[in-house]
Amino acid sequence: MRRTSPLRQLALIVAGASVVLGVLIGFWSVSVTVVGDVPYSCGSGFVHSAHTWKVDTRSMVGLQQSGGRSGMTPKRACPSRIYAHRDLGYALIAWAAAVYVVLWASTSFDPAVTPRRRHRARTRPVRTARSTPHRV
Repeated sequence: MRRTSPLRQLALIVAGASVVLGVLIGFWSVSVTVVGDVPYSCGSGFVHSAHTWKVDTRSMVGLQQSGGRSGMTPKRACPSRIYAHRDLGYALIAWAAAVYVVLWASTSFDPAVTPRRRHRARTRPVRTARSTPHRV
């Protein structure tokens, strides 16, 4: 395997790290405080259920009158935070994919990766003792 340039290596490392970071952010569980100051897990950006938010919101409607500082229900509190995580995760992964495509496409222009064309050396006739003229 040929060595790549240091700039290309750095770009590959940064793109790989952004894929890992995008996946971590996308699967990071989001918690919000809902009616009655109760912590509620909304799920993650990549794995969530809007149906669960609707069902839980219906069950919490009676608790809204009981007090507490937060009047948010899961249906109102979760989507903006979840979609922000999902969109950031997708953006990081898409950016990394674009960097990989550009690096792959530019491989033929990298002098460290592209093999150099070797010219044949011109051969000179080898002089031996018999081929050299004798002076008399």
